[in-house]
Amino acid sequence: MTILLTLFNILFWVILIALAGLFILVFAGLKRRKRDRALKLLDSFNVTLEWEDGTRRTGVMRALGDSVMLTFDDAPQTSTTWLHYAPEWDLVTGVYRFNDNLNEHDLSRRMAQVKALQKAASLPKQAHPGKWLDKIADQALAVWAGLTRRPFPEPAYRAVTTDTQHLLAGYAGDAHNALLEMLLGKAVVVQHVARGRIHQRSGVLLAYSHRFLFLVNVPVLQIITIKFEQGDKEDQHLNLKWRWQNNQLEIRNLGLFPLLLDQILVGDVVRDLSMMIEPNSAFSLHIKRPARENVRLIARIMREADIVLPRNKAVVRFGVKASGQLPLLDIARLLPTSAASEDEEQRLRRELKQHPLNPAAAATLARQLVEKGRISEAERFYEMALSDARHLPDKGQRVQLELSYLRFDQRGEGEKTS
Repeated sequence: MTILLTLFNILFWVILIALAGLFILVFAGLKRRKRDRALKLLDSFNVTLEWEDGTRRTGVMRALGDSVMLTFDDAPQTSTTWLHYAPEWDLVTGVYRFNDNLNEHDLSRRMAQVKALQKAASLPKQAHPGKWLDKIADQALAVWAGLTRRPFPEPAYRAVTTDTQHLLAGYAGDAHNALLEMLLGKAVVVQHVARGRIHQRSGVLLAYSHRFLFLVNVPVLQIITIKFEQGDKEDQHLNLKWRWQNNQLEIRNLGLFPLLLDQILVGDVVRDLSMMIEPNSAFSLHIKRPARENVRLIARIMREADIVLPRNKAVVRFGVKASGQLPLLDIARLLPTSAASEDEEQRLRRELKQHPLNPAAAATLARQLVEKGRISEAERFYEMALSDARHLPDKGQRVQLELSYLRFDQRGEGEKTS
């Protein structure tokens, strides 16, 4: 009897210690989960937060558990601190660390950070004890979700529908994901939903959390509109430098990536350009500058950035062996088609009906059709533009580049059968 009692006491204490140890591991995993490690990577860096409505705010970010602080210059000699809480993350489409916004000190910090993450990604995947804590926390939350009949991960996934297909647009909630673990340190293409469009971001996946993905060396196409005021002679916006002299508008690309020029608007008159300027190159356009009409240039500037993307708005679609094999251009899809997009398509079709040999209009229309998922028709208009490429300002360089990336994108999605 005494032996049985002793064995019972030993068993009781073993179970109690095991439960206490399990509780400690679960608590440690949940605490690790609360300090979002993907977001923490941008702590103390100059970043740009972007929201679903297109609003952007740039400042120095501090990651504080379930919230962030953004400090920026609101006015001369005035610094403002802005708070963003975790329940508001559904409104955020991305956090961008643009390399051209960093000073020398921050660039060296970034380089050291990226090297450390690349080294960690090359180690055996189970070497870090934090991975086990993530798994334990995930399982504990899954058990709790089963007991309380709540879905886990939350949100498990987000689906969207385009004009032509149904897509998974986000999957979030697990702090340890076997597929993402396999892709750490590798070049990937990510589908990302933002402001009514499905974008494609290409870069190197270096970290993730239950809420975010962290990618580095991501080319980001930023659409800008430059308004030329009367009396302006020259100016610079990011890596686009311009000078106007004797009805000649010279545009110089000071960046490391191609500069894409879409349109120039003189009053209500639209002139499609559909051209590209190579890095460290310039191009001159002959435009008679009117005395009273406003002149605007619509361009796409490519900037390199490290990005934190919300996982409930992003899905890793595929990876490649080297980042040099990834597309630079963003193949975007509209969700759904907007009235403004329809009006622009009709304008271009009218232009082509009146001037069938307008390759710039054909290329612009092809770009519109790509956004709507009408790929076969888009390819036809791209080829139409290339058939008369000598009349394009850049002799068809941009059109050829976009068509190549479109076909790369189609290979990534796979062949479709009827």
